Amino acid sequence: MFHKARETKKIKDTSITQIIEVLNKGYIKLGIKGDRAPDNIETQLIVNELRTYYIGLKIEELDLAFSLASRDLLDISSETYQNFSVLYLNRMISSYSRWARTKIKEMPEEKPKQIEFKVDEDEMVQLSFESYKKTKDWMSIFNCLRTFDILYARQLKGGEISIFEASEIQRVVSITEKAIKDRIMLVEPEEKKQMIRNLKDDAYMENACRRMAVALYFTKLIKANL
Repeated sequence: MFHKARETKKIKDTSITQIIEVLNKGYIKLGIKGDRAPDNIETQLIVNELRTYYIGLKIEELDLAFSLASRDLLDISSETYQNFSVLYLNRMISSYSRWARTKIKEMPEEKPKQIEFKVDEDEMVQLSFESYKKTKDWMSIFNCLRTFDILYARQLKGGEISIFEASEIQRVVSITEKAIKDRIMLVEPEEKKQMIRNLKDDAYMENACRRMAVALYFTKLIKANL
């Protein structure tokens, strides 16, 4: 009931005629009938109050507020003394808002939907290749580790790619270590300490070697196209 009410139109997007229909039904729920119901001027004041201060309230939430008030389920007295005014409206909606907040807290938290951007493998490799051609920096190749996985998987399937042959492993490791040591000579003391620690970190070095293997492969492609 509450969830459905929250999915309906906001007061600001609802016609005055429909708002008045909900109000008239609400008066009956509260036992206000006949000449005891608000007249045209009073109804106009109530509608103006709703469209001015409660524009975010949904039209069915207004109906629900009347229903809850009539059943004594809100934290205000349902007794109107046969007189529905702007004052009672404000008290009823304020009480409904407090009730609604407790209901919202009880609702299971919805996890935001993650939008997946799928990029074709060939496109991924091409993007990485283009980024390397621009910078010639083996450490800043776009999505380099993913590109390594793609190329290495193709190599295992028997393709023509030869990015990380067993016989080349030690050469790649040596080139990577030398490249990192060369960088160490150019950086600030604090960064230098971190890079020295990285040389002793197996996980870091494994990824660094993969980056270098991709860079060496791209360098080979560039030279082949000259």
